[in-house]
Amino acid sequence: MPAEPGAHRRLLETTGISVRYGGVRANDEVTLDVGGGEIVGLIGPNGAGKTTFVDAVTGFTRYSGTVGLGGAGLDGSGPHQRRRAGLARTWQAGELFGDLTVAENLTVAVARSGVRGAFTDVFGRRGRSDRVVRSALELVGVAALADRRPDELTLGQQKLVGVARALVGATQVLLLDEPAAGLDTEESAAFGGELRRLSAGGLGVLLIDHDMTLVLDVCDRVYVMDFGRIIAAGTPAEVSADERVVAAYLGSAVTP
Repeated sequence: MPAEPGAHRRLLETTGISVRYGGVRANDEVTLDVGGGEIVGLIGPNGAGKTTFVDAVTGFTRYSGTVGLGGAGLDGSGPHQRRRAGLARTWQAGELFGDLTVAENLTVAVARSGVRGAFTDVFGRRGRSDRVVRSALELVGVAALADRRPDELTLGQQKLVGVARALVGATQVLLLDEPAAGLDTEESAAFGGELRRLSAGGLGVLLIDHDMTLVLDVCDRVYVMDFGRIIAAGTPAEVSADERVVAAYLGSAVTP
């Protein structure tokens, strides 16, 4: 079950995040926070600006406003600096390298010295990388799959490996962009269970997904975005009963 709201130390804090593409404001003064040990949902219709927000927070697109992690400002830092600070993300198109094993896919993510260094890590089997990789795989419960290749895994297992790849290193907050896409009901429930287990260890999670059963089951709090703005925020029960949210996104999918 989700933890009690308000019981978490804030890790990720954004204030007034705005992103413009020409004359279009994709994000408009977005302010939210994610605490340690907390899963926070960010939902909204396609095109609402959710992925743009993640791109801004992780340094992949220009923005105005402020982003802080653990009390330290990240504005002006590039994506790799933010990653080293403990801010990690997954991608909607989170394909794994098909010709590498699960462990090797994570080893590439560990390397910081470019492509040449990454493949030296993969094929040189550096001890430090192996330890970090094993730890990340154990965190999401897929250590037994380390020597398998992606085509030997179920889609649900591939999603967990993608999460493990984002977790390598000292991750404080993980931003998940539609991780349950393509999963069936059973796989989604199992994935949600792993997320809850990870957050119980102190990890902060921002979850973006259209699987409303997953979001409402595992999230402590939920923000709702429409046309680049936050239109509602609260517990899953509160946002699912909010008339603005029902009109903009949920429709008849969730009964208040």
